[in-house]
Amino acid sequence: MGAAGLNPGTPGDPEEDREFQCMCAKTRYKVNAKDITNLEMIKPGPHCATAQMIATLKSGSRVCLSGKVSFFKALIGKLMKR
Repeated sequence: MGAAGLNPGTPGDPEEDREFQCMCAKTRYKVNAKDITNLEMIKPGPHCATAQMIATLKSGSRVCLSGKVSFFKALIGKLMKR
């Protein structure tokens, strides 16, 4: 498992790896919103039964955010409607 809680998968294109497995093996329950520079939402599908939210932080690290936290749940709901 990668340092940020992302499955390392096999070397290659992350988009390709995403088709076969969940990207998030471990999630975080807290993150300072000011530290987030990018937020990626991956909808549930054949590759993974749960929605995944991956935040890129100012430090450059990528972390998976828990869908169980009410703030993140609301954010996932808004992003899923897009």
